[in-house]
Amino acid sequence: MEEARFDPSKLSVTSAHSVDERLLLDFYRVMYGERAQSVARVWNWLSRPGFWDRPGPMVFLHEGRVVAHLGLVPFRATLDGKPLVLTRSTDFAVLPELQRHGLGVLLLKEWMKVPDAQIGWPNERAIGACRKLSWSESDDSFLHFYLLRPFDHPRFAGWVPSPARRVLNGLAAPALALLYRPHAARADSLTPSAPTAESVAALETGSPVRSGLLEPVHDKDYLSWRLVESPEAPRYRVFNVGGLTMAVKLCEKRGHSYIDLLCVSPGCKDSDVRRLVSTLALWGMREAYSYVRFYTRSRTLSDYLRRHLRGIVRSTHFILHSPDGALAERLMRSAWHLELIDGDFEEF
Repeated sequence: MEEARFDPSKLSVTSAHSVDERLLLDFYRVMYGERAQSVARVWNWLSRPGFWDRPGPMVFLHEGRVVAHLGLVPFRATLDGKPLVLTRSTDFAVLPELQRHGLGVLLLKEWMKVPDAQIGWPNERAIGACRKLSWSESDDSFLHFYLLRPFDHPRFAGWVPSPARRVLNGLAAPALALLYRPHAARADSLTPSAPTAESVAALETGSPVRSGLLEPVHDKDYLSWRLVESPEAPRYRVFNVGGLTMAVKLCEKRGHSYIDLLCVSPGCKDSDVRRLVSTLALWGMREAYSYVRFYTRSRTLSDYLRRHLRGIVRSTHFILHSPDGALAERLMRSAWHLELIDGDFEEF
């Protein structure tokens, strides 16, 4: 589409569920390349069409083409006993030739009409559009990388040759094992299981006990959708570690493998999280994974893990908006118990 032919009056917004799937696939091929088939495979599942009457993704159509796209993932949460519905974004994209026409801002405005609140983890390009619309921002958002084969990490993999990485990883292994072993359960006794209604039951959240805490509702329905019924379910595993439970995803990317620690038992203390991360790290080293990823919005937990387990910690943008201004202020003042399973970090 030539820029000169773009006519804003012919722009319309609709749900991807009402669009010819071939149009979506054409858009995904242009925007996501080798990820196109994966995005096409999961978008309907991610949007949870049976959850509510506002199923995403939102798309802009122009002269019979999808020109902009914003995936919406809804979930329930509570704040001081009040039930809320939050949506997070995924796969926010505008065709390259139309990226200077304000379509990203227009699409965000449509999303901002959805109650009760919207959250996201934007990249540097997308956060500019959010700032134009006065979204609230926080830097209390931490993605941890626990190194198992440290020279496989993307920071090194691009310039250290593969044979050299194998040698350096072997040299680093004893020191890393000494770092994790004092806090871990016996990794050789772990037996991961597939996600089933029975195996994920220990991850169900009960009634929140702390005031001022935004807590996602990980109930039976949520865990069934998110883990058991997921197109990615063959990659998920559930571990039980001395009365604690965690769900993880075994991932492959650009020739190396890593582990996403998706969520842990409700009510875990900081030391419990340290134990789970350490145990998973030792298991991952034995199974030749390169690193473990863990996410939290708690600065206290992040600092605790950084002191005890080192690792690489990346501060990520977290943004928030609500059509209810008073609710938006309360949410920004509140603590948030978000895990990797609740965010936009998992790759599909």
